[in-house]
Amino acid sequence: MDIKDFSQVTVILRGYSYEVVRNICFALKETESIRNVEITMNTPNVFETIQKISEEFKADLNIGAGTVTTLDEAKKSIEGGAQFLLAPTVMDKAIMDFAKGHGVLTISGAYTPTEVFTAYQNGSDIIKIFPINSLALSYIKSIKAPLGNIPIMAVGGVNRENAKALLSHGADYLGVGGMFSKSALESNCLATMINEGKAFEKEL
Repeated sequence: MDIKDFSQVTVILRGYSYEVVRNICFALKETESIRNVEITMNTPNVFETIQKISEEFKADLNIGAGTVTTLDEAKKSIEGGAQFLLAPTVMDKAIMDFAKGHGVLTISGAYTPTEVFTAYQNGSDIIKIFPINSLALSYIKSIKAPLGNIPIMAVGGVNRENAKALLSHGADYLGVGGMFSKSALESNCLATMINEGKAFEKEL
């Protein structure tokens, strides 16, 4: 996929059932701009879920695979329709090269300026600073000053209260794991998910 089609917010879905993932996708379709869904490797039947969700929602949402740490995971995710891959640490170059050969975006995890620069030099399209909640709000602007305007995604503790501040302090993208309340997820309540998704979007 083209990076211009990658929306500012990615919703991280970690360990949810297919039924919950599906309802979240329906909820995100009701927002104006939140279009990225990351399905992590600890999701039950993860590759089957990626494939089914991709087939149903690819016309409206960008479906990605998260916590990708091996080339085998990358290949299976892409075979299932994943349009982008995320890793919690600096992604192996073999994964980035394979993804690029298939038109798939890569978002490599990093923490230090050295890791950010290495991941970007190795071909990552976006660099995920994780965990952002353990760093000063000024951190992203500080590392961009010497390294240049590298596309940065802030991940880890991003919520309704700090999302706008992170964007105004240098983050280009946000990865959000807590957009939906525990009660909405446990009850798989679509109406509540729609309201919570729209409420998050209003804070940007």
